[in-house]
Amino acid sequence: GRMATFVEELRAAGFRVAMDDFGSGQSSLSQLSQLNVDIIKFDRAFLLESFSSKLGRVLIESIFAEYVDIEALEQTEKDFKSRVIEWGQKHHRRVEFRSRECADHAELMPHFETELLIDGVRTGYGDARSKKEAEQLAAHEAYGRLRA
Repeated sequence: GRMATFVEELRAAGFRVAMDDFGSGQSSLSQLSQLNVDIIKFDRAFLLESFSSKLGRVLIESIFAEYVDIEALEQTEKDFKSRVIEWGQKHHRRVEFRSRECADHAELMPHFETELLIDGVRTGYGDARSKKEAEQLAAHEAYGRLRA
C-alpha cells in the first residue's frame, strides 16, 4: 500500500523508520508485517493487557521474550497505582491519592485508608495494613472502573 511505499522511500533516502505505540488504535500484526520498520515501540497498555489472557501471554513470551523483560512487565501488571497515574497523564486528568492512618480499636493496630480521586471525584478506595497496599487496592478499583 501507500504507507509501505512511503516507508521504503524514506529508507532509500537513508532514514531509519520507527513505529510508535504499536498495539494502540488501528495497528495490527498484519500492518506490521507489511512495513519494513527499523524500530517498534509498543504501547505499554497493549503489552500489559496481553498478559490478561493465556493466549496473549504465550504470544508475548514467544515473540518478545528476547527483547522484553517479561518479569518486569509482570510486576508492572500488578502495579495499578502506576497504571492509573500513567492513564491520568495520557488523558490529561488529575489523579490524587489521599491516605490516612487509622487505629483499629479492636487490635490497636494501625491501618491505612486511601481514596483515589480523578479530577476530584472518588474513583477508588482501599483499606489495608500498609499505605502502599491501600493505595494499590484503591488504584485497582479505579482501574477497573476506567476500563469499564
